[in-house]
Amino acid sequence: RIAVNGSGTAVTVAGGNGLGKSLNQTNAPTGVYVSKKDGSIYVAERDNHRVTKWMANAKTGVLVAGRTNATTGKDAWSFNQPFAVILDPDETWVY
Repeated sequence: RIAVNGSGTAVTVAGGNGLGKSLNQTNAPTGVYVSKKDGSIYVAERDNHRVTKWMANAKTGVLVAGRTNATTGKDAWSFNQPFAVILDPDETWVY
């Protein structure tokens, strides 16, 4: 996170622990959604085949969708390289 005008210090808000599949890491983050309700950040991770949620000041993300082992699959919870993430206006559903 950094101010729109580029001033100040940048702050890591998700990941920051190197490339990987642990929930304190990200792998090819391609889409971000910021919650209007609580400021949580939802991240679509292309190469981890998942969406994670990062609450303010969190050191670890929470798996929202995808598989825990960062692989693709054929079940309803599986992704194959998600590119974007968005929530509905009530922030009930993740797309």
